[in-house]
Order: sequence, then C-alpha cells, then structure tokens
Amino acid sequence: MTDIIQDFFISIINPVYSVTGRISEKIRNLIIQILYIGIFGMYIAFRAKIFKHAFYRELFHDTSIRYIACTIVLLLIAVLTINAPLQKVKWRPAILYSQLITGLGIVIISFLHPIGAGYRLLGVQLLLVFPCFYLIWNNRRDYKELIRPVVYAVTIIGIIFYAGTYLMAFKGRLVYDPWSTRLAGVMPNSNSFSLIGMELVLCAIYLLVAEGGSRINTCLAGIITGMGLGIVIEGQMRIAVLTIGLCSFFSLYYAVRFFRNRATKKMLVHAIVVLLLAGTMIQMTAIMTSVNQNAINRKNGVETVAEESAPPAENPDAPNVTDRILKTEEEDLNTYTSGRIQIWQNYYNALNLLGNNFDEYDPMQFTGKKGLPFAHNIFLEIAYRCGVPVGLMAVLYYVICGWVCIRFLFVRSDNKQPYQLFPIIFAISFALEALLDCAVLPFFQAEALLFYIAVAVMIDKEVE
Repeated sequence: MTDIIQDFFISIINPVYSVTGRISEKIRNLIIQILYIGIFGMYIAFRAKIFKHAFYRELFHDTSIRYIACTIVLLLIAVLTINAPLQKVKWRPAILYSQLITGLGIVIISFLHPIGAGYRLLGVQLLLVFPCFYLIWNNRRDYKELIRPVVYAVTIIGIIFYAGTYLMAFKGRLVYDPWSTRLAGVMPNSNSFSLIGMELVLCAIYLLVAEGGSRINTCLAGIITGMGLGIVIEGQMRIAVLTIGLCSFFSLYYAVRFFRNRATKKMLVHAIVVLLLAGTMIQMTAIMTSVNQNAINRKNGVETVAEESAPPAENPDAPNVTDRILKTEEEDLNTYTSGRIQIWQNYYNALNLLGNNFDEYDPMQFTGKKGLPFAHNIFLEIAYRCGVPVGLMAVLYYVICGWVCIRFLFVRSDNKQPYQLFPIIFAISFALEALLDCAVLPFFQAEALLFYIAVAVMIDKEVE
C-alpha cells in the first residue's frame, strides 16, 4: 500500500522537478525562505487590528480561499525543495495509515453535511498535501538544512512583530483584554499576542541546541528569547508559560543525554550571553508598556481613548502571570480553566456517529460567547464536526506521533541527531495548544503547521 501511494506521488512530482530543477539552488533557497516568511507572516497579517482595513482582507475575506492559497504556497515550497528525482522511502506505517484514514474520514463527512470552513481542506491536506511534502523531505533527509528556513521565518516574523509593536507603543496603540489586565498589543486578544512570544522562545531553544556553536545564532537566540519572554509575561497566557517550561526542560535533557561531549565551557559562555541578552530584552518590553501608558495618558488630555486601550492600572488587584498559573484563590476547576470544563461537557454531550451540521452551530449554546466556535480541544472539535469514529482515528494519529517523539527523546540511538529536537519541541507546543486551545487547522494557528511540518521527521522510519 505504501509503495502504491509513493508511486502515485512520484509519477506526478518528478515531471515537475524536470522544470524546477533548472532553477539554481541559491535562487530556489531564497524563494523558499521568502515563501515561508509569507506563510508565517499571514498569521499576524490577518489578525492584527492595525491591518483590519488592508486590501488583502477583502480579497481573502473567505477563510477557505486563504487556506487554499497557503496550501498551494506550501506545495510550491515542497516542489522547490527537491534536489533530485524522487525515490521510494521507508515510512512508519502507523503514522501514515492513521493520517490517511483521518483525512479520508473528514473529507467523506464534509460531503454529508457542512463541517466548517477549512476542515474539508484539512482532510485533503492529511490525505494528499502533507504525504507529498513528507516524501520530498524524506528523499533529501538533510533535515537540519530543511528545518532552518522554517525556524528563521518564524524568527524574522517575530522580530518584525516585536519591532512593530514597540512602534505602536509610542502612539499608545497597544490594547489590553477588556476583561483583564493582560496585554493584547496589536492582536485581537492576549492569547494571540502571547503565542507569538512563545514561538520566538521555542525557535531560540532549537537554535541553541541544534544550531549551537555559532556566535550569530547564540546572540540571535538571546535576543529573541528576551523578546518572546517579554511578550509572554505581558500576555500572561498560561499555556505559553507551560509550553516554554516543558520545552526548555526536555531540550536541556536531550542535549545533555545525547550530546554531552558538546557540553563544554564554550556552551556555558553561550548560555551566559543568552541570559544577558534575554534579560535586556525583557526589560525593554517592560519599558515598552510604560511608553504605551505614557502615550495613552497624553492622548487622554486631548481626546477620549477607546475603552479597550485603557491601561491596567484601574484594576490593581487583577492576577499576574504567576497567580494565573497557581491557584492562589479558592475557585472551582471550571473557573480556573476559563470555562473549558463546561465547554468540553457541552461538546461531549453533542457528539454522535456522523458529526453535526456546522451551519446550525450556535456558539452561545456551547461556549457562552458570540464568535467563539471552538471546543478548545482538538479531539472534541473533530468528533463534534465529523463524528466519533473520525475523532477516535484522529486521537490514534496524534498519539502515535507523540509516541515517536517520546522515543526520540528517551531511546538511545547511534544515529541521534540534534534536528530531532524540532519535532519534540513542536509536538509539545501543538499538544498543549490542541488539547487546551484552538490549534487544529494548520493555516489558522502556526503551532499546528509547525507540528505537521515536524511529522516529516517522525514519519521517516530511518530516523530513530
């Protein structure tokens, strides 16, 4: 079965390579980097409030069109990545078949009733797009080189976002969540703001461990660590804090366990440099909020400021990031999880064999809020839309991927490579986001796309 699937893709892709292969490798690499930057920039461009009147928002008002466009770009990246005619490779059949069955199930159900924008495309991506992407990466197998432009793209977008946020602070344009003192910056809410910081820190961790040794990478890691932590501290997203903590711990464990010979005095010096630069950038972020506060105060003297832009000083008793993680006050579990327990219960009660018509979905009935059509759990989300059997197959798929990452982390191998940290890190971030938030569609949340890219390493049977 695996051979038939690979023969199908090879028969289509190799003729395409006969054209793209004529382009010089340097030009192809440049195009790939630009396209990755475009994809990861899309997450901010379509959410940031400062871009709400941009022309492309009207052009891609239908999210399905936007997702299709991004899928085509990802396929173009994959094709440009090819450096030789494709051959058959060894895949982990458990990952392949569970992914294909999940994708097929989603596609079939989507023709029985509406399942929501982007979900039929998710089925197509699992069924056709990502296997094609994996076949190309598994043929090259120089994963460190393939992962680098992904990490650099996220880093570049994060730095641009941080710089743009800082500039907006001078105009007092950074806003807070209306219901709390959590900074949302130029994003629609503090969670979206925090996730960008989290992604920066995870990229810094990868750069330090997998790309360590370079002074440039060490300095870059220090700067973006500080930027990312500063954003997360101000956004106070508990999932982001937990993700950074877990990824930092397991990355340190991975580096010491498998690459102890590299743990020299030079690494200690690099760690000190990172800490100094990170501390500086965290302080810069604190200054940013003060600059924003002063700009708002100046505006208050001449005009009325939007309520959402009001500084948090009005509510000094609001919990900080530590209080949000640790239960410092008596409260039930549902309150502590921001209503997720009740949301999960509502979705669970609505599950059935073939899923629900999403055109009849009422967010008030499930989440108690308008415009919030999310189960905050990937398994409930897929099972509600596509039925319990498809949801269970999705559970199997993601659990198998997680098991492979656990093997990467704990099982010794003569071929252990630093790049294997990439799937470990982004499997952790995706798991927490998917189980507790909204990471399902790869072009709705960056954590999902980074995970599906990382599956290219997990599915390769020769990587242990």
